[in-house]
Amino acid sequence: MLKIAGAITRLNLWIASIAAWLIVPMFVLLMADVIMRYVVGSAEIWTAEFAQLIFGVYAVICGGYLLAERAHVNVDI
Repeated sequence: MLKIAGAITRLNLWIASIAAWLIVPMFVLLMADVIMRYVVGSAEIWTAEFAQLIFGVYAVICGGYLLAERAHVNVDI
């Protein structure tokens, strides 16, 4: 059972290292949206929505990493 738990933890860490790169396309999309809004006068409709979708995937994927690192929010009573 410990081997399975260790494998899942390693998988979570590996996936989180890949998920860290999701910030780059999200940043590029939002910057393109801002530049187009000021240069052209209107932005593409899909850029902000797609950036939100990327952020949603990022948040879900990083949940496993936070669990592996014991970094979730804790409340002591």
